[in-house]
Amino acid sequence: MSATSPGWDLRYPASHHRRPAFGDGWVFFYHSKRHQETGNLSDLFAGNAPILVDRDTGETHPTGTVRPVADYIHEYTEREQRNTS
Repeated sequence: MSATSPGWDLRYPASHHRRPAFGDGWVFFYHSKRHQETGNLSDLFAGNAPILVDRDTGETHPTGTVRPVADYIHEYTEREQRNTS
C-alpha cells in the first residue's frame, strides 16, 4: 500500500497488535507493520494514540498520548452515559 497526503508518509501500513475490550467497546493499539517486521525503533509511528471503537455503533473515537488509556476510556464512558440519560 502506498499513498500520500500532506504531512503523512503512508508507505508503511499500520498493524494492530492489541484489542482489549472495555464495557462499551474496544481499544485498538497499533504501530507500523514495518516495525513489527524489523523491530527497529526508527520504523515506529510517532504519536499513534489508541482508538476507541463503540461496540454498538462501530464509531471510532480518538484518544491521546498524554495520559493513560484508562483515563480516555473513563471520559468516553462518562460522556456516553450523559448522552443516554
